[in-house]
This record gives sequence, C-alpha cells and structure tokens, in this order.
Amino acid sequence: EFRRVLFRSVDDTKAVEPELIEEERRSGMPEELIRQEYYCSFDAPLVGSYYGDQLEAAQQEGRISKVPWEPKLPVTTAWDLGMADATGIWFLQQVGREIRAIDYYESFGKGLEHYAKICLQKQYAYDVALLPHDAEVRDLTTGRSRVEMLRSLGLKCRVVAKLPLQDGIAAVRNLLPQTWFDEEKCERGLQ
Repeated sequence: EFRRVLFRSVDDTKAVEPELIEEERRSGMPEELIRQEYYCSFDAPLVGSYYGDQLEAAQQEGRISKVPWEPKLPVTTAWDLGMADATGIWFLQQVGREIRAIDYYESFGKGLEHYAKICLQKQYAYDVALLPHDAEVRDLTTGRSRVEMLRSLGLKCRVVAKLPLQDGIAAVRNLLPQTWFDEEKCERGLQ
C-alpha cells in the first residue's frame, strides 16, 4: 500500500514558536539537531560528527561536484585500514593549492592483495600510498608488516606520523576548506 509522506518544518506548521527554538539554542542544543528536529533537514550534519560542518560548507560552496582527474598529475592515496570495520582509500590529486578527491574505494574484510589490485587496476599514475601508523605492525603469521606487504604488491608507501586523535582531526579540518570532492566517485566516502 502506497502512503504519501509530507515533510513540514516549523516554518510550515507554526507548531513551535520561534522563541522556543531560540531558547533551545541558548540552552545548548546543537544547531545540527535544531535543523533536523524543527526544520526537517536531512542535510544537517550528524551531531558530534568530526567533519560535518566542513562537508556541509563544501556542499554549499560547490566543492562537491564533478571533479576532473588530471592524467598528467600523480595520484596520492590515503588509507584507513580496517578488518573489523571498513578499509577506505581516498584517491587524491593536488592541483595548485586545491586538493581534489577524485575517487574513493571501500570494502570490508578483504586482504591487502584485494586493495592493491583495486588500486593498480585504475588508470592512475601513483605517487605514494599514505598509511596509518599501525601499518608498521608485523603480522604474527607472516612476520611482515602491512607496509612491507603493500610494497611487495607494487605500491610505494609512506607511514604517516601518529598524532593524538584531536590533532589528527584538526589537521583534516585544516585541509577540508581547500578540498574538492567528486560527488559520484566519492559518494560513499562522503557518507
């Protein structure tokens, strides 16, 4: 059975007085939650998300759009390694002062061979794969680190310095205002 659903914000229904919403703001209710609850916004970032505001600004500024791949420029990959959760790979190019996220790949529970194969099947000319600090940990069965394994599979790798969580978040926040995202190829990563 088909049911029609209508979304009406407080601007439409007048069910909540503007003064009450202002009182909620003054009492500390996050703006994202106000937009979700009172204005039926599905675009508002999740409360507590690390990068929601910056990605919303990127959307408003038109930096989430069709982003061209520049074949003459190298591609850097930035990896988030996971086994219990997803492994994600961002494909990035620097064009002048812009960082262009031209592609993204994510999967669960696959071995490093799978991810290296995905990278090497793409037509990109790679610079370096940026890996998290834990990529240097040696596997008990093979005695090799993830870095060594990826290098043996044909990728040039560099392990980034381990930062305290808040410093790492701040570093990414500093990069996001100059980053452009391909809306189609990076859709999953932006989620």
